[in-house]
Amino acid sequence: MSKTWAILPVKAFDRAKTRLSSVLAGTQRESVARLMATDVLRALCNTPEIDRILLLGQGPEQEELARRFDCAYENDDPTLDVSANVTRIAQMPEIQSAKTFLLVAADLPRLCSQDFARILRGHQEGVTICRAVRDGGTNAFIATMPQQVKFSFGAGSAKRHALAAQAAGQKVSVLDDTAFQRDIDTADDLQYLCRQNDSCDTLKFLQRSGVVTRLNDRVAAAETA
Repeated sequence: MSKTWAILPVKAFDRAKTRLSSVLAGTQRESVARLMATDVLRALCNTPEIDRILLLGQGPEQEELARRFDCAYENDDPTLDVSANVTRIAQMPEIQSAKTFLLVAADLPRLCSQDFARILRGHQEGVTICRAVRDGGTNAFIATMPQQVKFSFGAGSAKRHALAAQAAGQKVSVLDDTAFQRDIDTADDLQYLCRQNDSCDTLKFLQRSGVVTRLNDRVAAAETA
C-alpha cells in the first residue's frame, strides 16, 4: 500500500491559460502550460515523501507526460467538470487505501521538492489547504485518508473546502504558504514570475522567447507614462 498519493490535474495544453492571451500568443500559452505542468511534476517526482503520483489529463499529450515521469494516468470524464473529476479520482480504492492524499495545481512552476516535503511534514491529520493569495482558491490540498472529499474549485474554494471538512468533523488547517500562494493565471501573475530568479523550465522559456524582456519593457513604459 502506498502511503502518500499525489494527484496532478492537467488541462489540455492548447486550451489552457486563456487569461494570458493579452501577453502571450497561442503557441506561447500552450508552451507555458506544458512547461508549468512539467515543472510541478518534476518537483513531485523528486519528493521522497511521495510514494505514487497520478496525472489526471485530457488526452495523449498528458498521457505521454505521465509516461515520461513514470506516473499513473487517468483520463478526465468529459461529462464532468474538474471539481467532479478530482472528486471521482479521490474516491478510487487505491487512493482511499493510502494514508495521505495530496492534490496540487499544475500552474505553480516555482515549486520544489522541499516545498512539498514541508507541507506534508506539517500535516498532522484531517485536511490541510494551501490558499491562493489572489482569489482564495485552493492551490494544494492534503487529506488524511480514508475520507470522502467533494471538491469545488474556483475563487474562494479554500474557504468552501475548509467549511465542508469542518462540517464532516475533520480537523482543518488553512495555510498561506508563500511557495503555494501564487499560481500563474493572469498577466500580473506572469509578470510576477518573470521577476523571479529561478531555474524552472517555465521561466527559462519565458527568458529565451523574449517574454521577460517584453513584459519588463511594458512595466517600465507604464511607470513612466
